[in-house]
Amino acid sequence: MKYPAYPQYKDSGVTWMGAVPEDWDVKKTRYLAYMKGGSTPLTTENQFWDDGDIPWVSPKDMKTGRITDTQDHLTPEGARQCASGILAPGHVLIVVRSGILKHSLPVAVNDIPVTLNQDIRAFKLGKQLGSEYLRWFIEGNQKLLLEQWCKSGTTVESIEMSYLADGLVPVPPHCEQTAIAAFLDSETGRIDTLVAKKRKLAALLKEKRSGLISRTVTRGLPDDAAREFGLTTGNASIHEAPDQYNCRGDFNRPQAEANKFAPTSEPGSSQAFKDSGVDWLGEIPTNWLIPPLYSRYSIELGKMLNESKITGQHLLPYLRNVDVQWDSINLLELPEMDIPESEYSRYTVQEGDLLVCEGGEVGRAAIIGNLQTNIGFQKSLHRMRALNSLSECPRYMYYLLYWANKTGVFNSGGISTIAHLTGQQLRKFRFPKPPFEEQTAIAAYLDRETAKIDRMVEKVEAAIACLQEYRSALITAAVTGKIDVRAYSTTKVTR
Repeated sequence: MKYPAYPQYKDSGVTWMGAVPEDWDVKKTRYLAYMKGGSTPLTTENQFWDDGDIPWVSPKDMKTGRITDTQDHLTPEGARQCASGILAPGHVLIVVRSGILKHSLPVAVNDIPVTLNQDIRAFKLGKQLGSEYLRWFIEGNQKLLLEQWCKSGTTVESIEMSYLADGLVPVPPHCEQTAIAAFLDSETGRIDTLVAKKRKLAALLKEKRSGLISRTVTRGLPDDAAREFGLTTGNASIHEAPDQYNCRGDFNRPQAEANKFAPTSEPGSSQAFKDSGVDWLGEIPTNWLIPPLYSRYSIELGKMLNESKITGQHLLPYLRNVDVQWDSINLLELPEMDIPESEYSRYTVQEGDLLVCEGGEVGRAAIIGNLQTNIGFQKSLHRMRALNSLSECPRYMYYLLYWANKTGVFNSGGISTIAHLTGQQLRKFRFPKPPFEEQTAIAAYLDRETAKIDRMVEKVEAAIACLQEYRSALITAAVTGKIDVRAYSTTKVTR
């Protein structure tokens, strides 16, 4: 929708603000509000905190534009120790010290009485400025205000209160402030509803992707895909009723109930199944094996970095945990370490190797592509290299590792909450091993089908980005008077 401009404008005197409507004022914050800060009562004094019911606002509570409750609460005695005292509803609150100020400026209005942490400041407004309009003004101009208000050269990002006090704010007549706030409440609410629906759609698509991988790597191809790839067996029933099948938590039915829907050799499925002998896996096709990884892949942990022993004589770029993301490996601006030629066979990678994260997101993996030079890998990564390239498809193994990570397999089998996946643990895992031709067919099928889903997710996420950009632009235009929403807001209020 295109909104009209005001009839007449004047120069605001502020470069980034530009022209404002002729009857608007532009004033320094110090003349519009009194700032009040908070503090943290001693956390060692239980009488300040235990069973408290007075909300205490800290940066972690500033995730929405309204404060209706907080994670932490004070007792009346604790509130008396807090520098802010108890603030009545209707104050505008901002974060003034936090790493979040690197990219955003959280702002909210308290709908309930609150106390404040020392990293929060409250605007106690005079008669010229309304809290709802000021909240929208700050939200719509976060990046510009951070540039104006933030200190430079500090360890933790923080707002300099003298900069904030001298900051300039447009001041429309009261009736227009109310109209602008009402308009933005309505329009951003509509946009936020659309964004929420699209985020739900993106989440469902990602769930569908995970479910597709889970079913296929553990149960095989659907019949039509099997025929497409020249295979004589396939698995119709699982792929026809994916919502009823549960494989390590991908779907919503318990495993015992899901087993009722597992395919058998009955009519409707051309694939027969057998017990895998692995509790967390269940049944697999009868012609699949389930050998331990040590019989399929050589698994080597990378070289430990010892900066004190670097001589500079055998420098090679090396990959770190952070360089290996799902199906993606960063090869740019890599650090270097000494890896002599005698250690190349153990500590360098080659095309087709799988790199698997030993810590962090345990099991995260990617496959090495074509390399132009020798590259090593650090101790935070496992290198998996097929012992027999005629019986192992690394791409199929990649999808197995993805499934294992997403469904919690690495936390099974007596290994709980793994912080690090050792080589000894990894080698003992038993994963399905279809015939080689079926591995390659499954990998090709999943490459194609997941790419389709990924494109849909990209489109949805692009639409979300456009909506959020429009939302931000709409707020900025309304609070600086670039659009006139008075008639629109009056219509809405009347309705």
